[in-house]
Amino acid sequence: MAIGEFVVPEERDFLDVLRVVPEPVPDEVDTWGLRYSCETGEDLELSYDYLGRSIFLRISAGGCVTYECFREGVTRLMVESRPDSRNIVAEFASTGMSGTLDISVYPAVQIVDKLFYS
Repeated sequence: MAIGEFVVPEERDFLDVLRVVPEPVPDEVDTWGLRYSCETGEDLELSYDYLGRSIFLRISAGGCVTYECFREGVTRLMVESRPDSRNIVAEFASTGMSGTLDISVYPAVQIVDKLFYS
């Protein structure tokens, strides 16, 4: 599904890779979110806003937030099943900057954040 320049996976893709589907975020317009519990005990919350072309990511363990990230200028959100991991990948671009945020959720949470001048 594409809205403007923000491409997001189909609901079925989320289900196939993560076994969860995004749901509308209450009191928000065109914002969807999902929660994923990792086998390592960490909890991941991801929301994305079609119109704002943004994502918000929060990872917590034992009730404590261990990582939080907000990105604007997102052009593409993907879910990928790789031979040794399951990943959520956000590509983003804005004037002068571009990059990727690659979040592995299985077998453990691992984040690779790349930011480049463009």
